[in-house]
Amino acid sequence: MQLDDVTGGIASMETGASYPAVRDTDVLNQAIPLPPLSNQHEIATALNLVRSAVLVQKRCEDAAIGLKRATMRSLFAHGLRGEAQKETEIGQVPESWVLAPCDQIFRLTSGKKRPSSLSDHLNDETSFPVLGGNGVMGFTDEWFLDVSQALIIGRVGEYCGAVHIASGKVWVTDNALYTKEWLNHKADVAFVAAFLEYYDLNRFKRMAGQPLVTQGVINEHRVPLPHIEEQREIVAILDAIDRKIDLHRRRRVVLEQLFKTLLHKLMTGEIRVADLDLSALNGTEGNIDVNEVNA
Repeated sequence: MQLDDVTGGIASMETGASYPAVRDTDVLNQAIPLPPLSNQHEIATALNLVRSAVLVQKRCEDAAIGLKRATMRSLFAHGLRGEAQKETEIGQVPESWVLAPCDQIFRLTSGKKRPSSLSDHLNDETSFPVLGGNGVMGFTDEWFLDVSQALIIGRVGEYCGAVHIASGKVWVTDNALYTKEWLNHKADVAFVAAFLEYYDLNRFKRMAGQPLVTQGVINEHRVPLPHIEEQREIVAILDAIDRKIDLHRRRRVVLEQLFKTLLHKLMTGEIRVADLDLSALNGTEGNIDVNEVNA
């Protein structure tokens, strides 16, 4: 019997609708194949090395997210020009910045219901992103919106108020709002998106069966706008941090996939620890080429 036969069998023994669980006796009655103790130690060491690398990337990702939050707080309060500040309804901002109501920056409209075909994977048949309340939720062979840049704001559900930017040919579901018209050409789309992300529209959600952020809720708020050049400089700074966050996130995902693959192959004897070269994981960064996932 292989270990995945045991674990698969245990998972299938789960009972209970409200609180699914497996009975102790069902687990204790399972036979577990055990290699020699020295092999067990080798396998545990290899898996712990990968798990540690995952944790390193998670800590780096969390640190970069914290850095972005602190950077946003500083940039939106002080700007980049060393100006004096003024007190406004949204807090302190540089003196030269102008507060613009959201309904004077853009007009929003709801997306459409999910397309008939929805895939988890991007390929030749399903090449158009489908955006919902929290960004890309899949891909489809249809699109109804073709834009250079559009602001997408989660409308309903747990992630209502989440802000993303879409470009090209996309499908936007009715769980989100999108900008059908950009009214203020002194406002950079990416800057407005960054401020609304920092401002956290989710805290203004209305509870009517499920969390909801409406156009009316969004239009109640204002965005502080510096000169367009300063907006773009701020966006460039935040984009650099976003790339760092994404790098650590992708590395973490690759390492998590590696852990699952090794767990299966080592426990079933398909490969042995002696066949592995995990030397790249010995460094504190746990570096791994994201293109080597399926190698």
